[in-house]
Amino acid sequence: MASLFLFTVALSGCSGSPLGYLDATSPIAGAIASLGLGLTAISIAVCIVVGVLLVVALWRGRRAHDLAITPVNDRTAIRWIGFGVAISTVFLVGSAVWTLLTVSSISQPAQASALSIDVIGQEWWWAVKYRSSNPAREFITANQLVIPVGVPVQINLTSKDVIHSFWVPKLGGKMDMIPSRTNVTWLQADKVGDFRGQCSEFCGLQHANMAFNVRVLSKPDFEAWWDRPASATAGSGDDPRLKTFLVRCAACHTIRGTPPEAF
Repeated sequence: MASLFLFTVALSGCSGSPLGYLDATSPIAGAIASLGLGLTAISIAVCIVVGVLLVVALWRGRRAHDLAITPVNDRTAIRWIGFGVAISTVFLVGSAVWTLLTVSSISQPAQASALSIDVIGQEWWWAVKYRSSNPAREFITANQLVIPVGVPVQINLTSKDVIHSFWVPKLGGKMDMIPSRTNVTWLQADKVGDFRGQCSEFCGLQHANMAFNVRVLSKPDFEAWWDRPASATAGSGDDPRLKTFLVRCAACHTIRGTPPEAF
């Protein structure tokens, strides 16, 4: 019982962490946080019921029996066992139903996604491609998603090498990224800000460093960001930042097999 209490306290302290899912800022994360707290409460309740019944059984056993080994037909004890099993079953069935309803509610956004983004996991970084009906507005960034506030965004997930897992705790749940397969999830943020994401499937020696950032902008700021020249956003030869990178950094800080211009 004490360990469960300490676990609950520790869990509540995770809300202030960049990877704490209890401090939800989206419909998906809010539903997941509520489910997590609810399942924790149900688990504690089941443990309390079982503990109380165990204490009662021990107390009655010490009063009713001595050390002599004699056959016992204690129907009252059987009724108590049945009572405990029935209560536990109700709790566990309720947990299963709640979980299924939550999974169903977050599987699709309330409204159609107006924006589609491809996220490709690879050892050990994230390629992010913004899709548009106008090919001139499509571009690729690395290790950062930029989305508008209050808008559901479809995220198409795949991997180039091993299994990765896409996870933004404060905005949504986890989903695996599997080579040669596209899994679809969605994100929606309720407020402007920066939110950390992390690969949550061990993928190699640099797994711990495979993090990314989700930047949520107001709708006007997002449109202004998107309307920048594609060359400047993706990093063209005219971008002074890329020139500086090529001169000072590219000798060491590139991904093998990937030209620096790709960034």
